[in-house]
Amino acid sequence: MATPSVNNKTSGGGTGSSTSFSHTVSSKANRLLFVVIAKQGTSRTVSSCTYGGNALTLLYRRDYSSGQAQLDVYVMIAPPSGSATVSVTLNGSVSHSVGAYDLYDANQSPGDFSFVDSAGVVTSISVNVGSTEEDLILCMAAKKYDDIPASNSGQTILIKEYNGSAYCLSDSKPGEGDGSTNIGYNSLGGRYMILAGVAVPYLQPSNSSGAIIF
Repeated sequence: MATPSVNNKTSGGGTGSSTSFSHTVSSKANRLLFVVIAKQGTSRTVSSCTYGGNALTLLYRRDYSSGQAQLDVYVMIAPPSGSATVSVTLNGSVSHSVGAYDLYDANQSPGDFSFVDSAGVVTSISVNVGSTEEDLILCMAAKKYDDIPASNSGQTILIKEYNGSAYCLSDSKPGEGDGSTNIGYNSLGGRYMILAGVAVPYLQPSNSSGAIIF
């Protein structure tokens, strides 16, 4: 079965109040750009998240245990193809790590995206995301400290970025046809962590005349 595809992956971060890096978006149809932001330390909010100077839309945010783990997820629908700068500005200095990746052949209705999450001081963490065989499941996480986590079976690593004391993680996994797909991480060393998962449905591409391609 077909699912959305990942094109390009980039990341960056630091311990100040902003980060920027270049990212190249595919020219293929039905594109989405995700930016995943992990923060650790003082609770901070994202003042702006842009690509090529254009604002992304906040999809998810959680702050666990007063800043010990903070996770924000942004999306841009139909980002322009080619290279531009991902820029993230925070409302103050904090350890932060940022990952970006673009998808194609993806449903472009973020209002349909329903996140499932979990948080705690854990040695392993997982969630079950409702899915079909034509979904791509995205696994996104913020973790304190640099113990190297292991991805659960069947996941493809997209982002592993660590700066200061903030670890940003993201994986993908094809959706399973029984209605639910398990995602997560283990070997976490008993650290503060937030895990969020979401299913991105496949959208059949069309040719220039608008006809569906089979």
